[in-house]
Amino acid sequence: MMTWTLDEAVDVIRKIQPIVRALDYHCVLGGGVLNKGFSTKDLDLFFLKLNGSTGERYHELFIYLGQIFGTLEPIRDSPDYIAGEPWHYREMIYGLYMGKRVDIFIQ
Repeated sequence: MMTWTLDEAVDVIRKIQPIVRALDYHCVLGGGVLNKGFSTKDLDLFFLKLNGSTGERYHELFIYLGQIFGTLEPIRDSPDYIAGEPWHYREMIYGLYMGKRVDIFIQ
């Protein structure tokens, strides 16, 4: 089992934030890593549009995230997905970072 720690999450966010910001998005931490300081399941990252951005650079963001997290799969295709949860995001995908799962939610 691979565990995500808060320190590891901060390192990932600091690595990607400059590019993400240049694409008019902001990376936000959520889930167990934020709430408990660790997660044995995944790292939850949320990408929110910056200050009135229309999200027109979404495709560039998606490509960049694929470069960092590898092949991105829809969360709804994951065995962990719970049908009927009230998700309201443009995209809900997951990938891997250093062999550990990252759940990605894009506004």
